[in-house]
Amino acid sequence: MKIDRYADGKKHILVGATGSVASVKIPLIVKSLLAHEMVEVQVVVTKTAKHFFDVEKLRTELGVKVWEDEDDWKVSLFRFRS
Repeated sequence: MKIDRYADGKKHILVGATGSVASVKIPLIVKSLLAHEMVEVQVVVTKTAKHFFDVEKLRTELGVKVWEDEDDWKVSLFRFRS
């Protein structure tokens, strides 16, 4: 039996941002995606990508989960401690 943990009917979109200058478009892209119904967006950013846009604005104004390099280590360390 397959368990689908995303059975909420939404389209789940993961956007990745690296240190490219094109990262300045991430807030616009995310806002455009969120304009659609039944869409959930999360963003993965590298440390250098954070120089091109305000990560906190994505979190607070758009309500988007933003994953950073540090989050990867928190999750990985938690797995090994369990």
